[in-house]
Amino acid sequence: AARAADEEAGWVDGDWDDGEEAESDQNAIDRAKMEEFIARLHQCQSRDLIDQAAQDFCYLNNKANRMMLARALARVDRRQLGLIPYYARMIAILAPAMPDISEFVCDLLIRQ
Repeated sequence: AARAADEEAGWVDGDWDDGEEAESDQNAIDRAKMEEFIARLHQCQSRDLIDQAAQDFCYLNNKANRMMLARALARVDRRQLGLIPYYARMIAILAPAMPDISEFVCDLLIRQ
């Protein structure tokens, strides 16, 4: 019973299993999910779709993903200027909970 408790706590054969490999795998999965989210963002061309995208982003929320989203929102394809109102809506939806997104998008746009 004591051995089972030790194994469950991460202690295996005199060495701690720190889970670095599992954490690395999870980071890769999270990054892939975020890249997929960014790739689908240009398809959000209605209020309902952009509202759903903002809600979906809340489940992907971390600092790195917020910065990635801000970069994607600031780099609107100049052939798809119709996306700007929807991207602005997304920023407005997320701003109360994640003000760094709007600040970072503004900084990126000013630099352009």
